[in-house]
Formats: sequence, C-alpha cells, structure tokens
Amino acid sequence: MAGSARMDRQTKVNMPDTPDQLDSPEQNAPGIRSARGGKLPVLRFVLVMVALLVAFNAFFYGWFSNPDDKTLRPIFDAYLSVNANVSARVLEFFGEQDVVVEDGIIRSPRFGLGIKRGCDAIQPAVFFAFFVMASPVLASRWRKTKAILIGVSLILFINLFRIVSLFYVGVYWTSAFEWVHVEFWQMVFIAIPIVFWLVWARGQQLKGSVKVNASR
Repeated sequence: MAGSARMDRQTKVNMPDTPDQLDSPEQNAPGIRSARGGKLPVLRFVLVMVALLVAFNAFFYGWFSNPDDKTLRPIFDAYLSVNANVSARVLEFFGEQDVVVEDGIIRSPRFGLGIKRGCDAIQPAVFFAFFVMASPVLASRWRKTKAILIGVSLILFINLFRIVSLFYVGVYWTSAFEWVHVEFWQMVFIAIPIVFWLVWARGQQLKGSVKVNASR
C-alpha cells in the first residue's frame, strides 16, 4: 500500500495541471493559430496593413505616378505604355483593324481609349502582396512568395482583360462606358486583392487541417 501511495503522488506530480498544458497537433499545424493570444496577430495584421497602405499610397501618388516627378514618373509611363501596346496587340488578334498606340492612347477607326493612372492595376497587385506578407496565417516563405507571384500575375492579366473589354464597351455600348469604367471595374479591382487573399488564407488553413487529421 505504501508503494502504491508513492506511485499515486508521483503520478500527480508528473501530470499537467490543466488540459491547456497538453500539446496537440492543432497547435503546431501550419495554417492554424493557437487560440491563446489570438487577438494579437489580428491586431498586428491590421496595424501593419494600415502602415503599409498609407506608406505605399504616399509613394504612389507623391512620386511614382506624379506627373511632376521627373525621376520615377517615366518608369510609370513606360509601364502604362506596355499595357497599351499589349492590349492593342490583343485587339488585333481579335480582328480589330488599324489599331495604333499614340501617347498612351489606343486608337482605331472605331474607338479611342486612353490608358492612364487608374488603369494600371499596380495598387491592387501591391495590396494583395501586402495582405499575404502581413497575414497572420501561418505559411512558409516559399508559400507566400508563390502566392504573391501567382496573385500579382493574375491581377495584371485581369487588368489587360479590363482594358480590352472597355474598348469593346466603347464600340458597342458607348452609353454605358463610364458606368462600366468607373463603377463596375473599379469595384472589381477593390475586391480582387481581398478575395484573392481570403481564398489563399483559407487554403492554407485547410492544408493545416488535413495535416492534423493525417497525423492522428
């Protein structure tokens, strides 16, 4: 009996005081945060995002796309020219005749479309990159880098689709051009980085859940 009592006391000493002290696969799974201190990563994410967005917008409007800036503005204009020329080639591929690009304007006998600031998709692409980099979702650097490369490429591709679609709206539905340009496509590009990030973050969490279930 004395030996049994000593074993009971020893067992009580070695057992954790609360269930929270037990390690679980969920706590170490990628893509899943521990419930303890869960508000801190979210708060940090919000603060980091606010700081990044304010800093980037100041850079974008103050220097990079500012017509008065003679250092960075030529780079921005060259980027707009690339978008205009690629879109013009796409229009030619679809059969549009006599398409030329002059001073950032896509011209044809049927319609003319200027490619200016706001038609560049730089901001939504950068915002998506910021969302992934600052995300509280646990993921390796490679996964984040891959997500940024894929997401930014898709956003820039969608922007080319926007330019081409606006050209055809101007040709076939001129009365709706301003609505499609200002209301529809701007709202789409506001939503795109958020939606892309949510899809990616959810995917990372599901991958973590699969690994946890497989380890059980």
